[in-house]
Amino acid sequence: MNGFKRFWADAWLSEARGASSPFWTLPLRLLEPVVRGVIRKRSNEFDQDPARARSSLPVVSVGNLTVGGTNKTPTVDWILRRLSPHGRALGVVTRGYGRSGPPRTFRGVDSRGDELDLGDEPALLAAHHPNVWIAIDPDRVRGVASLESRGVEWVVADDAFQHRRLARAFDLVLVDASCPWGSGRLLPAGILREPPSALSRASAVLLTRADEADEADLERLRNELEEWVPRDRIHPARLEVSGWLRLGSTADVRSAPSGEAAFVLTGIARPESLVRTARAESLEVVGWSTFRDHAKIGSEPFRRVVAEALQKGAALLVCSEKDLPNLPRDAADSSPLPIWVPRVEMSIDRGDELLARIATALSS
Repeated sequence: MNGFKRFWADAWLSEARGASSPFWTLPLRLLEPVVRGVIRKRSNEFDQDPARARSSLPVVSVGNLTVGGTNKTPTVDWILRRLSPHGRALGVVTRGYGRSGPPRTFRGVDSRGDELDLGDEPALLAAHHPNVWIAIDPDRVRGVASLESRGVEWVVADDAFQHRRLARAFDLVLVDASCPWGSGRLLPAGILREPPSALSRASAVLLTRADEADEADLERLRNELEEWVPRDRIHPARLEVSGWLRLGSTADVRSAPSGEAAFVLTGIARPESLVRTARAESLEVVGWSTFRDHAKIGSEPFRRVVAEALQKGAALLVCSEKDLPNLPRDAADSSPLPIWVPRVEMSIDRGDELLARIATALSS
């Protein structure tokens, strides 16, 4: 059954991203006018009555128009690092995809068990920013109020572009330069949560994965975006590897063992990006095993992956930092292969200019 579900999920994603158009998606496409009407009605309600949106603190929202990964978590990380010298108490509000349980507001990560309770993205941010309060709550307005009670002054809202109940001082929207709109259809037939015209609400746009698009395509995308966003507020961006971590070791190193045979294990929205990163870092990728985004990888699936990696002659496993909370607790000890993790950071063109606009908006 899992294989059957995976087949149809992959087929839907292929259609949604515009790679193919199987006949069975026709009923989904017929729903698009209904979905578009619902989105337009809801958007008009907030456009006509901005006071419907509330927040007790100034908020910078990091969001996108599509389902799937556009590097939102590394962007939140980038903003937190660069706002910290401004001397304001910072907080993050997030829905917390991939976890169950009641809303939670916390600071720092005390143990591996705590990481598992938080979800992968909040756990990653907490590990990078132990002094930043993080509220996990589907109701972002309530989450911001919880942060305020902890003394937070500025808030970064993860994946909140469509959460219009939350008022924001700055709306940063991420567009994947390698696949901006997929098939161009709205959910459930495509990957769009809203039509591209919604970018008229954006304060600025990041073109993530700009290094995966050729310059001609990038320029065409800039020209298209100018219909809704001024060109000087469009910032190409890319992930760069700043170092590597070997799971079970506390020391970061500059690079993974160059030329070694690597097997990629990951449960992120765009697994091909991790494969590309491993190859760019001079590793020989001999195979990969992917899980759905945010998936918990149990001990038995992990053992099967390790067995496949050994069979293919791998000398090490590679996973993303976001995968770490989803691995078995004893992964480093139980695996005969070392597990290497690239540390990635956002690199944003004219990043100082973008940061100045964000800080000014939060201070206003």
